Amino acid sequence: MRGFVKSGRFDGSFIWPALTRAGYGRSEDDLIRAIRENKSKQIVHYAVIGLMDLGGAKCLRVLKDLINYPSRDVRTTAVVAVGRIAQGQESDFYGSLLDDPVYKDKMYPMTVLWEVGTEVALPAVIRLAKKIITGKGSFSRGEIDPRYVKQFLERYKNPETEPLIEQLGLIVKDMTFEDQNI
Repeated sequence: MRGFVKSGRFDGSFIWPALTRAGYGRSEDDLIRAIRENKSKQIVHYAVIGLMDLGGAKCLRVLKDLINYPSRDVRTTAVVAVGRIAQGQESDFYGSLLDDPVYKDKMYPMTVLWEVGTEVALPAVIRLAKKIITGKGSFSRGEIDPRYVKQFLERYKNPETEPLIEQLGLIVKDMTFEDQNI
């Protein structure tokens, strides 16, 4: 996922034949309609992918509403789509996902924060760092990578974050090769 939020246009050509067959065009309004009307996970997922390049402020609420969608692919792609569209302007949203006990895919909002997040999310990242340090957060199963947390905290270094950065550094140093390939 590194660089995915900030990257330029990507080749999403594979989504358009299915969306066209389902009756949706290449516009933000059509993609929003595809999300709202469809029960098909594939069409919803493809519409979210399309919004990464065609979406604007109008689609942000629709994308945020997908964080509880049954399909993990749709949920996680929606978080990344919000990041691509809104950049750091939605740092409070990404931080709320880190704090949300129901939302399990913490790696996605953390990656968005790592790439484009602002200091608004610092309290949530501090809480997440404390969970990782105390063993209440899991990173070996792919839930979160402590390197992203550490690097975000380094960006906003202050007396509260310094000991967390140091402790996360020890965790990162002790990670096995398997842990590092999340």
